[in-house]
Formats: sequence, C-alpha cells, structure tokens
Amino acid sequence: MPTACPFQFIEQGSHAAIVHEGREIVRLDQNIAYFGSAYWVRDQVMVPGGKPEIAVQPVCSAYPHCTLAAVRYEVTTQGDTLQIRIIPVKLRGSQSGLFQWKEENILSVRIEDGRYVWKQEAVLRFFHDFDLDARDNNGMRIYRFHHVDGRPGRLFQFFDPAPAGASGPAVPMIRDWIGFPEPYNGPDSFRQHWKREYVEIILQDPDGSFAKAPLNKTLWLYLTFDNRRSRPCAAKGPFYLVKDTGEALECQVDAPTHYHHVCEWGMDFHAWCDLDPFACGNIIPAGTQIICATTSRMVDRETVRAIADQARPLRLTPEEHACADMPAYEEPENTFTVSNLDRLDAQQWRPTSEGCSWLRTGGHSPGSGCLVIRNSYAATGSWFCEFGPQSWGNPFIPGARYRFSAWVRVEDFVGDGGYEHGPQLGVELTQGNGPSVASTRTLVDYGWSPSLFNDRLPIWKTMEWTKIELITDPVPNNILRGVLKLRFGGRGTAWFSSVRWEPVESS
Repeated sequence: MPTACPFQFIEQGSHAAIVHEGREIVRLDQNIAYFGSAYWVRDQVMVPGGKPEIAVQPVCSAYPHCTLAAVRYEVTTQGDTLQIRIIPVKLRGSQSGLFQWKEENILSVRIEDGRYVWKQEAVLRFFHDFDLDARDNNGMRIYRFHHVDGRPGRLFQFFDPAPAGASGPAVPMIRDWIGFPEPYNGPDSFRQHWKREYVEIILQDPDGSFAKAPLNKTLWLYLTFDNRRSRPCAAKGPFYLVKDTGEALECQVDAPTHYHHVCEWGMDFHAWCDLDPFACGNIIPAGTQIICATTSRMVDRETVRAIADQARPLRLTPEEHACADMPAYEEPENTFTVSNLDRLDAQQWRPTSEGCSWLRTGGHSPGSGCLVIRNSYAATGSWFCEFGPQSWGNPFIPGARYRFSAWVRVEDFVGDGGYEHGPQLGVELTQGNGPSVASTRTLVDYGWSPSLFNDRLPIWKTMEWTKIELITDPVPNNILRGVLKLRFGGRGTAWFSSVRWEPVESS
C-alpha cells in the first residue's frame, strides 16, 4: 500500500508552516524585518522531537532586501515526502523582476533513519536576455567578488543557513533579549543560559580534499579579506557544520558551481553559483535556467570523524594573524588579556592610528593588560570597539544611564594648548528608527569625557594611574549599535586599562 505522507502544510495570513506529529518543524514567514530581508525559512528542525537547528534562512534571495512583498505556495505529496514550491507573486516597486527573470524555491521534507531530510532547490529562470552589467542589475541581487585567481565574479546566492547554535553573544549575557528587537538566531538564543553548540566547519574543495576551521568570527573575518570571500568548493559535495558533541549538520550541494563563504560577523553560511558560465559575453540568453540544490540532515559523530581526520586546517598567513590578534571586547570589564582569536564570538578592539599597540601585561591591576597610544608628534591617536545588539552584544535598557570608565596613565606628555588634549573616553550610539537593522538610523553622540589637561599654554606632564569616566544621558529605545572610543591628543604616551561599560545603578 502507498505510504501516507506524515507531514501537513498549514497557512494562515503571512505565516505558513510544515507540521509533523502536531508540531511545526519549519516556519515560512513573509515580510519578516530581521536583517532587512523580506522572506524567511525559520526554526527548521532536523530530528523529530528535537529543537530547531536552522534559525533563519532567506528564500528567493536573488531579490534585493525588502523587495519581495508576497509569495504563493504550491503543495504536493508523494509517498512520505511533502514538497512546497515557493513562488514570488508581488514585489515592492517595479514588478519587472517577475517578468524578466524569476527565482522560485522548492522545499521538501521526508524521514530517513529517524531523521528529517530537507531538500531545497533554488530555480532561477530568465525569460528575456539578461545583461549582467546593467546599471540596476535588472532588479537582481548579484554578488560581485573576485575569485581566488583574481577574476571578477558575478555570483547568485542559493543557500544561506544560520544555525540556531552557531553564532551567539559576543559577551556574556548580562540581560536577556526577551522584549528587545534584533538579532534573531533561534527561539532560545541570546538568553543568559545560552550555550553555543556549533564550533567548526568542514568544506570540500573541488579536488575532493577537505579543509576545516573553527567558527571563530575574527579568524573568518581575516580569512575572507582580499577577495577571498568566494572560496571555490566541490559543486557536488558536502560541507559539515560540526557541533561540540561531534555530530554535524551535513549540507550536500548539487549545483553547477559552488563558491562558499563563512560569514565573519554572524556565522551564517553563504553558498553561491557563478553566473558567468551561463553568459555569452555579459548576456545570459533568454530561456536559461539554473538549478542549485542542497540536501540537509544531521549525521552522527562517527561519520564526521572520518571526514575531519583527513581535513587540513585552514590557517591565517603571518600577516593576517598579526592583524587578527587583537584584544577581545568583554563586558563589563576589559582586562586586555584575551585575544579575539581565543574567543569564538567576540568583537575586537581596533586601532585607528599609528602608534597604537596592545600589551598583555602592565595594566592597572595585577595580571591585566592595556591599550597603548604613542604619539611621536602632536596628534590624536585612538582605539575603538563596536558593541551592543548589532554586534551580538547585550541589549540596551531604554531609559538607563551608562558609565564608561578606564584607568589611564601618561608619560612625557606635551600639549600645545590649542585643543582638548590628553586621554579621553567617548561613546557613540546608533538608534534604529524602528525595531530592526533595516530601519533608518539616528546618531546619538554622548561626546567625550572632560580633558584632564586643559591648560591653555604648552605643557609637559607625567600622570600616574588615574580613573576617568563618562556617564551618558538616559538612552532611547531601539539602540542597535554602540561604539566605545579611547583617544589621546598631544605628544607622548598613554596607557588605557581596566575599561568598564556598565549601567549606572539607580539610587
């Protein structure tokens, strides 16, 4: 007898889902604001009764962010497999993208060996001759990165999953995200009890060999510099996102070409197809169809170990390592002893001028380090770091005031008396005029801490460890990004240590 399909499809307004055993195992949501996109597959489950493994994944991603306004679904079943064809039917603004070309996605699910097997196909069709170099890209979102051999690349994204346990808070969660906007990386992430699970990626190269690297944000930031974003991988091979348990999410790719990128800021995983082989010159002929498929499932640690044992580590060059080895931003206090390369998700302190250096020792308190600014002539040197929601950090409490403080010392200071000078702290916040990173922005600048050397004549001074601070006004709603700044104006050397960022306790 034919096997009855164990899955059901439900649709209610802009929300749709696939249901198994009375539970939604994937959500299909239109007009979601997260990260500026308009359509998402969300909370995708891989094991019956298990938690979601894929937090979010854009669908129909050839359409620019927030362009896709509506889709319709065609649902079919065959045996124990349910299949959904996701068809764009309305765009914001010009509808030409529906008639010159169209991307549809086909999502299917079945059960094999007690686990879900998800297949997703991106089908890109061209109804008219398509000019890849048209000024507006004919309404298509084309990724333009150079290949590793220097050739310009024009790429189409066909897969971009963000695992629920792959990228987490850049600092320990002092306050839960509940009730705050952005970011979304799974139904139970960004909570004080959150634990990271995905720790490594294994990629298959075109020659069949494997390469692996930990999912460290800073490592991948520098691995993807210099147009190395479009890393060639096996067009019909797997990549593995490995958990700390040893099991992995396996994604089997079947595409004309496969160029991969591990997103350096949020650990989503882009898979691209090269459009150039389909073009005659710059024109993709009418009638061209490109199909790129991925099949995803969870695999056991024995399967993963066999692959990992033969994979070579991906490493930074010495020059890249020198640039990447910067201090990790920590909350509430920065002791400047931990490298970003030793923290999977951390944001980093960055120098913005010559004469900036990081010392792992020599800070204000025993065992702590410091950031140094050495100006060989009258100038302003500085360090900064990004923090807050858009940098996967603690949310800001609307109406709260914050204290930014540090211990500083100065040697051989010479000031010209013509401007604010000496060591100072600065805070700059960015407010979203809406609850997502897609909203417009307003800068909220809290300025700088008072100058310690405010003489109006040229001065020469040395200062032992002294505490300086800046307290903000009450912060508004929807602060999505913050910047902490350290600067030293004048000639000489300043050491910044024991930097703290914390809410001011109400009296």
